[in-house]
Amino acid sequence: MGIYLEDAGREGPLLFAVATKDGSLVDQHFGHATAFAIYEYERGAVRFLENRPVPQYCAPEAREDSGKIALIIKAIGGCAGVISLRIGAPPRMALEKQGIKTFMMYERVEDAVRLAGESILGKSG
Repeated sequence: MGIYLEDAGREGPLLFAVATKDGSLVDQHFGHATAFAIYEYERGAVRFLENRPVPQYCAPEAREDSGKIALIIKAIGGCAGVISLRIGAPPRMALEKQGIKTFMMYERVEDAVRLAGESILGKSG
């Protein structure tokens, strides 16, 4: 199981939910993802664990639907962070309220997970 920010003083593993479409970072807001790819980060190593379904909430009227956001939080349970190209303010605030860090990155998936893990653990490069 992943650790949350308050536990970040210890070494991983950290779990990250990567918003993906066809195995790469989704090209729009994370609500357009087809899966959350769960990756583990520990001591610089990145390992894919599983794909989890994404509860869709992309319709404009649903983006602030707390029920849909709650389903997303449930889908990524145990993760220290979510990585996507873009994450809108309503889901970002809801995730961070639950102690789940959000990262908007453009790197290759494994590099994005490594950078996010280093960020949480307070390491550079």
